[in-house]
Amino acid sequence: MIAGHEEIIRRRRYQEGERPWWQCFGFVYLVGVALTTTIASTAPAPYALFHFNRFADYGLLANLIAVLATALWIMPWALRAFVLMPLGFEALALHAMGWGVDLVLDVAHLVGNLLGAVTILPSMPIVGVAAMTLGGLWLCLWRSRWRLFGGVGIAASLISIMLVQPPDVIVDGQARLIAVRTADGGRQLGSIILKKGAV
Repeated sequence: MIAGHEEIIRRRRYQEGERPWWQCFGFVYLVGVALTTTIASTAPAPYALFHFNRFADYGLLANLIAVLATALWIMPWALRAFVLMPLGFEALALHAMGWGVDLVLDVAHLVGNLLGAVTILPSMPIVGVAAMTLGGLWLCLWRSRWRLFGGVGIAASLISIMLVQPPDVIVDGQARLIAVRTADGGRQLGSIILKKGAV
């Protein structure tokens, strides 16, 4: 986020004269929230895929609403609660704050239950994770145009996902369920039944 902010500030320095309508405070704030949410959701996504094999397709939408609700409603009421706490009236502010918290939870449940909310992807190989990490560091640490070369490592890591060969047999952690790849590329699910005394 710091690297992205530096790039935005650098570009705005070269703009002179009267600003157009789309650079008004409200619009810039919304774009800033969307950009920050995008960066914060995208940066850790490769590592989440590596460990959990899941990508939240609507995470940007949910986070955008949650960040706006937190910044414009929840946190202001939280501050009022602290101010009213010595007087014993913090319940008034906390009650209003709860409406915002309920909104965030409702959005999370709504987005989580949407069709295609989560995409299952194969784990990125270790080489891909290393390329992603080095590319991201290169992109963030440099302050000149050289930082753009970090995109090469990021692109290479994304290509490495397509080179992953899925396993033919998958067994769950409790050794109760098994999935076997079929000839047409699908999965055949089944259960493992162990006889008493079997090792």
